[in-house]
Amino acid sequence: MKKITAFFLTLCLVLPMTSCTTSSESTTASVEPAPRIEKTAVQSKAEEYQPIEKIGGFNQDIITPELLSFCTLGEVDKAALPYWNGYILENKISVNFESENWWNEYTPGPYYFVEDEVKYLAENGFNCARVLYSLSFLGNPSNPNEINVSQLEQLDELIAWGAKYNVHIMLSITGAPNSWNTSWEEEGVQSNDIIFTDGEMQALFTAYWDLLAKRYAEIPSGLLSFELLAEPAIPDGDLQQYCDVLSPVSQSIWSHNPNRIIIANDAWKQVPEQLAALGCCLSYHSHIYTLDKRNLEDLGIPYESVWPMQYLPMNYSPDSGMLVLESENGLKKGTITVYYGYVGTTMNVSADGQKLLSPEPYQSEEMVYKTSGTLPEGTKQLTFTPLDWGNLVAVSIEQEGEQVLTIPTHNLYGPDNGFEPFPTIMIHGDGTLENMDQPPHLLDSAYIVKMQLQPYIDCAKRNNVSFIMTEVGTDTLELSPTEYVEYHEMWLDALRENHIGWMYNCVHNVLAPEKLLWLNDENSDFAEFSETDILNYQVNDVVMDMLKRYQ
Repeated sequence: MKKITAFFLTLCLVLPMTSCTTSSESTTASVEPAPRIEKTAVQSKAEEYQPIEKIGGFNQDIITPELLSFCTLGEVDKAALPYWNGYILENKISVNFESENWWNEYTPGPYYFVEDEVKYLAENGFNCARVLYSLSFLGNPSNPNEINVSQLEQLDELIAWGAKYNVHIMLSITGAPNSWNTSWEEEGVQSNDIIFTDGEMQALFTAYWDLLAKRYAEIPSGLLSFELLAEPAIPDGDLQQYCDVLSPVSQSIWSHNPNRIIIANDAWKQVPEQLAALGCCLSYHSHIYTLDKRNLEDLGIPYESVWPMQYLPMNYSPDSGMLVLESENGLKKGTITVYYGYVGTTMNVSADGQKLLSPEPYQSEEMVYKTSGTLPEGTKQLTFTPLDWGNLVAVSIEQEGEQVLTIPTHNLYGPDNGFEPFPTIMIHGDGTLENMDQPPHLLDSAYIVKMQLQPYIDCAKRNNVSFIMTEVGTDTLELSPTEYVEYHEMWLDALRENHIGWMYNCVHNVLAPEKLLWLNDENSDFAEFSETDILNYQVNDVVMDMLKRYQ
């Protein structure tokens, strides 16, 4: 069978802008700045650099023996990890994050951890914080072989907070060392490909991990784990290269503490069995990305996010059967547009048995190719018959006097699940869709387990390690609160039923100063936000209450 390459898209985080006062307002009124969370004493220390080989263990004045004795998080078994659950801290995701002014009004800034975010986890029944961390913070910008001790002590302080509140700290690396003064795009969470292409960078990456492993060798595995890369950007999805580069890194970490939990993320939705065989636990980061209309709009396809979403697989072959779209009342005259992946168009499209569109040779350098035809008045049934393998991205129907109806594939940018059967979908008069197969093809927790989680569950079992979902959550702002919750509950049901730990999306989606709450954007329908005990912070009650139900 020919290999089909899935699409992947880097989603850029766009935080809401704070409001500005006009010059006339500023001259007529004096506005007191809001009280803000200040830096801790550790965070206020001056930068201090030492050669990497001289860095020793953690600062015991920060992670004190008393704290460690108080902490109830001891050693854990890689084959049976606790049901870790919580949210992601993104404070040090990148040294090139450019929204500093947005955060300085309320907090120490985007580059500092906030103790109350960890405390909130414990007080609300969660037990884990996944900490996205760029290794660039650790190095001297002019000499990456010199380590910033003050930055290491900020990590010490974070681990100390974990011990204080009995919250597991999962340190998850995002960017490569020595990426100062570049850009978010060059040093963001999905911009670490240099680790796999540059021998000197591989050596530096390994040396930094060795430094961290040695520094925290005495910290119990129940308090601290290491995720080697949050979202590995392996060139061409080369699974073997991924395992070859990270295998010696893992061995180096275990040389300091053989009990340390090391977590290997999926490699372009592929299962890194070689790393699991070494003893690495597995992690996975996936969503139904088509929920976020930006993904389709970036491809020039009109779409409004909705949940529940219809089942419609992307990859197809002659064995997929026919895709059938039935109209309850008959479609009005208009235009039908079919969007294909870059492999070209390979389907016959018919309206009530009359051919509308035939396969066309691929003629574009764009990632998506589209072909259109006239939709006859009163069409009751559209059929799409594959003549070869290919990628379907979406079907869009424009009718006179009606809103555009776009039916996208549900696994756009997702894992390659092979060739799933095409469905029969009813288009109701109000534009809603219903699967008419018997039994129906539905996107539910059973589907998520079978098509996305099962390969990781099976691999973990074969290799006597555990599997954890290290990010659950869509960035979409278009779903209603009810739809947003229903979507996440599908994932959380699947995870809880299989005792798979999980991390929700960024904490600042649901817990942050009001102006900085991602789900409080002007495009979002969320409106229920409550004050918290954290200075300036509000919480999205609907989402937080949902997460608490799955602890």
